[in-house]
Amino acid sequence: MSTYYTLTFSENSKGWPSFYSFKPEMMVGMNNYFYSFKQGSLWRHNSDNVPRMRFYGITESPPVRATLTSVINERPLMSKLFKTLELNSTSPWRADLITDIPNEGYVTPSDWEKKEGDYFSYIRSSGAEPNAGMESEQTKQRSVGGIGQVATIVNDPLICPDCYVVTYLTPIPPMVSVGDAFYDGGNLSGTIKEINSITQVGLDPVFSPNTIVFELASALAPVPGIGGFTVYAKSIIAESHGLLGHYLEFTLSTAALSANELFAVKSDYMKSFP
Repeated sequence: MSTYYTLTFSENSKGWPSFYSFKPEMMVGMNNYFYSFKQGSLWRHNSDNVPRMRFYGITESPPVRATLTSVINERPLMSKLFKTLELNSTSPWRADLITDIPNEGYVTPSDWEKKEGDYFSYIRSSGAEPNAGMESEQTKQRSVGGIGQVATIVNDPLICPDCYVVTYLTPIPPMVSVGDAFYDGGNLSGTIKEINSITQVGLDPVFSPNTIVFELASALAPVPGIGGFTVYAKSIIAESHGLLGHYLEFTLSTAALSANELFAVKSDYMKSFP
């Protein structure tokens, strides 16, 4: 189905500043109000007595949303991690975000915290979590890392019937923690297989401190082999690693029926060190 918009031209800016979802017969601005004609009737749009997103008394399905798209592009040659978003507005908006890498993220209206009159939120990543059969490109996520090469693996029913203790040839990276997803990397062929989550890290003194414990999710789950490699993955949503890119494109949207003014959008970021 085709989508139609009303496009407006500004004589002052010599450009096309706005797209409107409604289709008037004529429109004009006068005395700080915006008027349009529909089927011969005169309508005043920016009035406190008329619900927003309702044009000519019609409730559309799905509901109309006001949207605004722009870019945060400070220091464009620097690769950055965009961590947070800040709105100077009268009410929270939904934010959908994408970078040039590309990474995608979002902030829902309920995610914002109001501080000193502005709305703050860390950026939630909407990228896919690691999964069985994950390809090598996906393992480049910052939430994914190698643990090491397996020295021994022992089934220990004293911990739980399907619990295994894995000992590594090298110290376990300090970033590995209980609850991280656990994967068998095989011989680094480019595909990893999901096992389950890590239940203990550095079990000592019964075993070497270079150990982790995991429980098989099912009888079909793989068990790492001696000499093989394993991989951990943190939740990219819960950890809020941010979005990697040179610039951040954001789209704000709202279906609020009352006035919702937006004055400024900001983001905190840090330089990425590959």
